[in-house]
Amino acid sequence: MAQKKEKGNFRKAEAGIGALILFIALVLVAAAAAAVFISTSSNLQGRAVSTASGAQKQVTAKVQFVEIWGENATANNGFIGDLYFKVKLSPGSDSLSLNTSYVAVSVPTSRLTYRWNSTSGCSAVNLSNSTLGGNLFLVTPREGYARPGFLQDGDLLDVCVRLPSNITGDTALTLQFVPTGGSGTSISLNTPSVMTDNKIPLYP
Repeated sequence: MAQKKEKGNFRKAEAGIGALILFIALVLVAAAAAAVFISTSSNLQGRAVSTASGAQKQVTAKVQFVEIWGENATANNGFIGDLYFKVKLSPGSDSLSLNTSYVAVSVPTSRLTYRWNSTSGCSAVNLSNSTLGGNLFLVTPREGYARPGFLQDGDLLDVCVRLPSNITGDTALTLQFVPTGGSGTSISLNTPSVMTDNKIPLYP
């Protein structure tokens, strides 16, 4: 009788050890799953923050065109060679760096991208000079401009570029101002059919 009891206790002990092993295995699996879940959540949170930051920049870094005109039509026998425009920040936009922004101009025969040249302003340069013109846009700050190299709320900038090629009347023209990490502003225009003045208004 005592032998039967011993065998029964032994079997119970075996069952208890098996249950304990199974419990420990379940705990280990749950811990591993929790670690994976936490790691995945952390990665997703980091991506969400990065995406939100990029989306915010797209919304909060943008400019508005105030005025656009062409020049040198008289000197070029009716061809516009230089493009001038005024820009300001859109309402609610953060300040933006001119050094990391670019201007792009498309005409029927070509397209050119310009980077900022900080050495001279539009009022003091001949854009036909390839050293200062070429693939660069120039800026003359106006109205409370306080932080060189940046466009801030309240600033108004005169910007000028040398066109990729001279354009005649009734010609399509696309102008873009694109801050790095922000939303670019684009406008499509047509030059007047007849251009006889030195300054040719294009917008508004």
